[in-house]
Amino acid sequence: MFTRNGRRTGHVIAVQVKSGAKYRRADGYAIPVGDHAQDWGLSRIPVIGVVYDRGSKELFWVNLTKVLKEYGGTISWIPIPKENILSDSTLRGVIAEIEVFIDVEGMRVRRSSAAEIIESARRARHASIGANPRDVDDPNPLFEPLADFALKHEKVLRYITRRAHKYAFLMALGMIMAFEWPHQVRFVQAYSEADPLIWVGNIYLFTYILALVMFFEFKAKRMPRFTGYAFALIIGTFYINPFLARGGKDEVDIIWGNIWLWVGVIVPSLGYKLILLHYIREAIARRKRKARSAGAI
Repeated sequence: MFTRNGRRTGHVIAVQVKSGAKYRRADGYAIPVGDHAQDWGLSRIPVIGVVYDRGSKELFWVNLTKVLKEYGGTISWIPIPKENILSDSTLRGVIAEIEVFIDVEGMRVRRSSAAEIIESARRARHASIGANPRDVDDPNPLFEPLADFALKHEKVLRYITRRAHKYAFLMALGMIMAFEWPHQVRFVQAYSEADPLIWVGNIYLFTYILALVMFFEFKAKRMPRFTGYAFALIIGTFYINPFLARGGKDEVDIIWGNIWLWVGVIVPSLGYKLILLHYIREAIARRKRKARSAGAI
């Protein structure tokens, strides 16, 4: 209830307070409407939403009743701009804005009945709790951390989701690598005392660089034959060998395993240089062709 000089002004509000990362958005904050569309939109006193950001220790506000009246109750989340800060320095302006809304909408309460309105609101709140003791906004502890992460990186995830089909090849390769990892590590441990992380990591890095080169070549509408052959060779040998290995059970198997360990060192080392030279030469050739075309024109 607002007062001025110790006297009630007749301006009464209700406040809905939220706190947590799940209310954060890329461009501000938001409060879910849920089952409260009628409670907030048709309320006889304006309901003000406030979100507390625990990271910045700031409060942000929005007139829930006003927004719901404007949208006709068809909105599921009510946005709060970053500019709507509620602090000591903005409090007077916020109160003035709310008072104007109350006066324009004819929601001002007679001073004599203000206490009655507050009591009615309290009874209505208790009645709604009794009728529906379970809050639809109660968190699910299994998924809340994931929801917090998704809301915190909403822009990035939205960008990735819209372009997921373009990166399906790279994502599939990542899944294959994750599946292969323990088999590759066991393969190295069976034939060498060297650190398996270095050998496997080198193969994985070379494979992913090949995949990235192919991805951007396809994006440029070119067929990456040279890289495609190298990629097929890596996938067809180094990613299958661990399943053919017998764990050093006989001398021939030990020799075979050691050969592939050495090949796994040499191939990426030469491969990086060949790919670099090949695509630099291709880029130079493209620039020369463009220069000749421009000169001809």
